[in-house]
Amino acid sequence: MIHTSAADIQKYLQYSKSILGIMEQLRSNVPKKESCKVYQWMILGLVEKAYKTGCAMQILLAAGYSEDAYVLLRSLMETVINVGWILNDKREEIIADRCQRFLDDVEFSKFSQLHRMLQFQDELDTMGLESNERDTASAFKGELQKALEGKRDRIAKLEKRYGIIWREYKRQVLPTIATRAQECGLKLEYLSVFWMASDFVHSSAMSLNQYQDYNKNGVGIITGPNYGLVPRVALSMIRFLFALANCVNEDVSLGIDSQLRDFEADYLKTLPHLTENG
Repeated sequence: MIHTSAADIQKYLQYSKSILGIMEQLRSNVPKKESCKVYQWMILGLVEKAYKTGCAMQILLAAGYSEDAYVLLRSLMETVINVGWILNDKREEIIADRCQRFLDDVEFSKFSQLHRMLQFQDELDTMGLESNERDTASAFKGELQKALEGKRDRIAKLEKRYGIIWREYKRQVLPTIATRAQECGLKLEYLSVFWMASDFVHSSAMSLNQYQDYNKNGVGIITGPNYGLVPRVALSMIRFLFALANCVNEDVSLGIDSQLRDFEADYLKTLPHLTENG
């Protein structure tokens, strides 16, 4: 059973704030770019993304907007899994290859997005736009065409390297997020978060339970702060950020070993009270 009294909610928020404090220290210890390997600089960029996502989640949780913090939890999860997967194999050539695959996936995805946007602009041409709207659409279409042309040579090389036609790209450059999670030891965390968070990401009928109250008088709308999801979201947020800090600290040697040990000892001592009998 997860406890949700006001005092326990504050305890969850205290620990999520504490792990963000460790992330702040990790960021302050980041070495200068010239002393980093190329892949490490990319990893530290993902760390910054995870930190800012965590900060946004903390604000939402404290304000009682835990449903929207759940949306961001999926983003945090995928960032941490990506870092864990890249660094999971300690051989530098494997890490470099995984970094390159991560970047190449972005190139394929960007090219596909640009092409879809250009198709949308073509549809606008048939919609009877006003003169000023047509001028704006035409200028934007020209920018898209220029951007696409600038990427064609690069995409052709990637198609040859991976044996993929960009029009049929389904993110084959990377393993699935589930496979990446399993390879870096985060499969359980992935399974416990992905589907639940997706309900809120996509506004599914399941997520309506947080906004509607079914009673003998019918259905009412729940207004005001919602702290009911704080424990579940905060626990996952803490697990993901702690795993990230451990992983990156080990690889980049950021010198926060004692802070991580102290946090883990204190957190594990308190956790049984917060989740006892369950």
